[in-house]
Amino acid sequence: ACEKWYMRHPLPLFRGLLPYQSLQSILHDDDPLVSALLIVSGLGSFRATFDGVPLSPSGPIDPPFTDYSQRVSYRGFDVTNFLVGDDNVGSHVVGITVGSGWWDHRPVTGMAKPELLANGPLTVIAQLYLTTASGKVH
Repeated sequence: ACEKWYMRHPLPLFRGLLPYQSLQSILHDDDPLVSALLIVSGLGSFRATFDGVPLSPSGPIDPPFTDYSQRVSYRGFDVTNFLVGDDNVGSHVVGITVGSGWWDHRPVTGMAKPELLANGPLTVIAQLYLTTASGKVH
């Protein structure tokens, strides 16, 4: 471990509860769930989890290097397996831990013009798309 390392601030953790009653109002036996897609984007790096299970296959944080003056990346995660089957009845939790990544990496040392780098408050947004057998997207 590096003796000079310190955490500037604890990383923000956002949790969203998907109540069982809300899911049941959308999903019925006569129109079962065929896919569930969680889309996450934000200013900063993030790590998404579903029921505590990390979702990213590419590493501990997403997105990798991003030039925020050009684009804001998003990631889609297939979470269908968390929501179908007899073992998955009940409420679920989406968790997103956010860090600065390439968005706001102050203090910057050794760079020619750190004022040209993107910075500001960390921001994250997520949306869950549920598609049923009839083709309806909720």
